[in-house]
Amino acid sequence: MNQKLTEPEPNIVREKLQTLTDDLMKAGLKNDKGIPAKKKVLVYARKRIGIDDAFAITAAQWGKFFKQVDGPRFDLVGLARYFESLPAATAEPAQPVLPAFSAEDLQVLADAGISGRNDSRTPVRYWKEKA
Repeated sequence: MNQKLTEPEPNIVREKLQTLTDDLMKAGLKNDKGIPAKKKVLVYARKRIGIDDAFAITAAQWGKFFKQVDGPRFDLVGLARYFESLPAATAEPAQPVLPAFSAEDLQVLADAGISGRNDSRTPVRYWKEKA
């Protein structure tokens, strides 16, 4: 389970990362000066998995990451907005992401049809500001 990627697997991971990047770019992710969208996605993946070196990530960890991202209720528009809100220096060392809910809590929420993710929508104002 803690094996490095074998020969065909890095190409599969690259293809999946490129597909995810393409989908996020359709949802609003942009290339910044010096930081392409694909690097933003890779930095996010490293942070989410909790490993600094992308080559040290195992096949099981990549599989778990792609399952989380490809979930049926995953919000690509919200993730693209999250990437756009990150500061330009996104190459800082990765830190493990601590879930707000335990695995049991997430399962209970999933069974009830409720997402355990934070609301990433931008608040909408339905009135005009007085000048």
